[in-house]
Amino acid sequence: MPNMSPSLPPAPPTRTAVIIDDEQRGRMFLSTILAKHFPGIEEVGQAKSVDESIALIEGTTPDIIFLDIEIIGGTGFDVLTRILAGRHLIVFISAYANYREEADRYPNSRFLLKPISIGMLREALA
Repeated sequence: MPNMSPSLPPAPPTRTAVIIDDEQRGRMFLSTILAKHFPGIEEVGQAKSVDESIALIEGTTPDIIFLDIEIIGGTGFDVLTRILAGRHLIVFISAYANYREEADRYPNSRFLLKPISIGMLREALA
């Protein structure tokens, strides 16, 4: 006798992400938003400094890097000069609009000005 139970739709593909921000509050805020509103994104780690960020990215090879620009030990741009940035979607998140022009030089990147919203994230990740 065939199985007549309804089948579940396939789960959406999961993308992995890391959150890099020197402020714990910023990391926790973004982590909470991702967990509640973006079920297709799996957070695989957080970092607060340039050195931690490079180790995290190399160890997890995330699909998405949420990257603050002013972090401990340098900038998010310093991180990108030391990794293969073209392999990831880079979502810059900064309180400083003057970084937008430099951020726009990186392929496959988005720039969000703090404070960020769920709508801004949805657009950046679309």
